[in-house]
Amino acid sequence: MHDEPFTGTDENHRTSEDRSGGRCQIKQTRIVLLIWTTMIVMIGVLPLDNFVGHSHWEYIKWIPNAEDLKSPKYLLDIFSDIIGNTVLFFPFGYLLSRLLYNRTPSIQLILAAALGGALSVSIEYYQVYCHYRFPGIVDVICNVSGSLIGARYARFRKALRD
Repeated sequence: MHDEPFTGTDENHRTSEDRSGGRCQIKQTRIVLLIWTTMIVMIGVLPLDNFVGHSHWEYIKWIPNAEDLKSPKYLLDIFSDIIGNTVLFFPFGYLLSRLLYNRTPSIQLILAAALGGALSVSIEYYQVYCHYRFPGIVDVICNVSGSLIGARYARFRKALRD
């Protein structure tokens, strides 16, 4: 054990390590966000042979009708879509919020909703031109909700740490 007087260099060194560690963490978060976004896109567009180049606007479910809501199969389908889409976009919002740590919480939420919505609408639009894919407004709502819940959860975790 050294009993040398403290010169402040250790603290400066530690501060620079914290900064470089923070940059490394940001870089890792960017990479994970890129990988997760790629996964979202792949889930939304695969298999690629579904793409036929002509639209299927008639397959879009803008709003479920009364007959749909009476069908147990449809309700199970819509329930699994709601859970699946929300869970799929949760990490997107979470990681995005972590990258935007220096922004205000409202800006983080707005960007999470906007970027999650843009990604979701893009995928749903692609699905309009696919066989066996059924785009719908419920998917977009759940995807945006998942992004918002993820961003809010990131803020909640940050508040717990601080």
